[in-house]
Amino acid sequence: MKSVLTIAGACAVALAAFDCNVACAKAYYAPKKEMIERADAIAIVDITKVGKAKKKGEHWTYYQKATGQVERMLKGKLDRTITLYGQEDFICASSMFSEGRFLLFLGKDGELWTGANWHLSSRRIMERKKEDRTEVGVEWFENDKSSFKTKERPLGEVVTEIEAILEELKKKEPPSKLINTDQ
Repeated sequence: MKSVLTIAGACAVALAAFDCNVACAKAYYAPKKEMIERADAIAIVDITKVGKAKKKGEHWTYYQKATGQVERMLKGKLDRTITLYGQEDFICASSMFSEGRFLLFLGKDGELWTGANWHLSSRRIMERKKEDRTEVGVEWFENDKSSFKTKERPLGEVVTEIEAILEELKKKEPPSKLINTDQ
């Protein structure tokens, strides 16, 4: 009888742990190369309007809607004017948009464009006046291993790095989603 109770107890603990793992899912944040590879589109976008929404995608319901003008495509295809959805109803992570210029890594949830790597999908482009010139920078990965450590780098360097990674990926993958040829 004692061994039956021990087995039943072990099964109950295992089942509880399994149920907790399912119920307590955590967000996965892709590192740099994986984020670039997984994004359906990468673009520099000027977000001009952000407001409330309640729009159901295939996986999430979104409570934020943003509209922007695509300035430059690095990967994929987007219309010149794009509607983005953020503030997913996933408790662990979400994509949030604000007005301004951004380097965006986008994915699709059904027919909706949203961030491809939660809040790391949206990298604000900053302009700093320095004497007789303006420097344009973006928060970018500090190294290839960490998803969270960033430092400001010149936008041109970041774009060149993304293009080099896309070229490297192009050699391994079919070209259907990797490079925008409509420039």
